[in-house]
Amino acid sequence: MTIRNGHKHLRSEAQPAMVDLKNVLKEKSVVAVDISGWAVGACKGIDSARQQNRVPPVPMSRAVGAVMSKLICLLLLPGIYVVLILDGRVFPPKLAEHQRRRVGRADAAKELAEARTSGNSTRVDKLLKLLAFPRGDFWHDLISSVRALSADKGGDRVAIFQSPYEFDAQAVWLQRHGFVDYLLTEDADLFFLGGDNLLFKSNVFQGMCQLVQRSTVLSRR
Repeated sequence: MTIRNGHKHLRSEAQPAMVDLKNVLKEKSVVAVDISGWAVGACKGIDSARQQNRVPPVPMSRAVGAVMSKLICLLLLPGIYVVLILDGRVFPPKLAEHQRRRVGRADAAKELAEARTSGNSTRVDKLLKLLAFPRGDFWHDLISSVRALSADKGGDRVAIFQSPYEFDAQAVWLQRHGFVDYLLTEDADLFFLGGDNLLFKSNVFQGMCQLVQRSTVLSRR
C-alpha cells in the first residue's frame, strides 16, 4: 500500500464513525495534541465563518484561543493528562515544500480579488482557507492564553512544549516509549509513522471524534 493510497484508505472505507470522547479515553491516559496543526485548521474554519458573518470580528488568536480552551476542557476528564506539542523548526527535507506553500499564499492573495469579482464562490472559499495562516503575534497570544487556562483548569495535568521539528515524529516517539497513549491530530501521516490510537476530526462543541486504531485498519487490508 503506497502512502497516497493509504491516505485515501484512511479517509474512506476505514474511516470509523464519530464516537464520544468520554467513552474513548481511559483513566490515567495521556493525550498528545498537535496544537500547531489544530490551530491552523481552526484558523481556516474561523476565517471561512467570518466571510459568512457567522462569527464576530475578534482577533484570530482570541477566536482560536476560545476554541482551544474548549478542546482542553473537553480533554480534561477525570484522570486524563494532556500534552500540547508545538511544531519547532522546519524539517530540512521539507524546506522546499514550505517555500512552495509561501509562494502559493502570495499567489492566492493576488487571485482572491479576481475570484470574488467573477463570483466563483468555490474558488474564493479555497483561497480563503489557504490564506488563513497564523501571522504576527498569533502564536505568542495563543500560547499565553493556553498556559493561563492550563494553570486554572488543569494544574499539573496539562503540559506544553515545543518539538525540535514537527509534531508527527515527536508524538510517535513519545507514544512508542510509553509517555503518551492517544494522539489528537488531523494529519494522517502519523498512522504511517507508526502512530496508534489516533483521534481525528475532534468536535469541541459535541465532544466527539474519530478513533483510528492500527489493528482495526490493518485488518481491513
